[in-house]
Amino acid sequence: AGVSETSLAEVIGMIVSAFLGILGVIFVILIVIAGNKWMTAMGEEEKVREAKDTIRRAIIGLIIIVGAYAIWAYVAIKLLS
Repeated sequence: AGVSETSLAEVIGMIVSAFLGILGVIFVILIVIAGNKWMTAMGEEEKVREAKDTIRRAIIGLIIIVGAYAIWAYVAIKLLS
C-alpha cells in the first residue's frame, strides 16, 4: 500500500550524491580554516605557507571530486538509458 521499489542504481545514486555533498562541505570547511590561518598569521611565513598549501590541496581535491562526479553521472546516464 504505497510502497515503491527503488532500483539498485537509484540507491547507489543517492549514496554517491550524499557522499559528494559531504565532500563539498569538507572543502568549504578546509577553505575557511586555511583562510582564517592566513589572516591570523601576522606575517609569519610558515603559517602563510601552510595556509596556501591547505588551499591548494583543497582545490585539487575539489577538482578530483567534480571529475569523479562527472564520470559517475556519465556512467549512470549510460546505464539507466
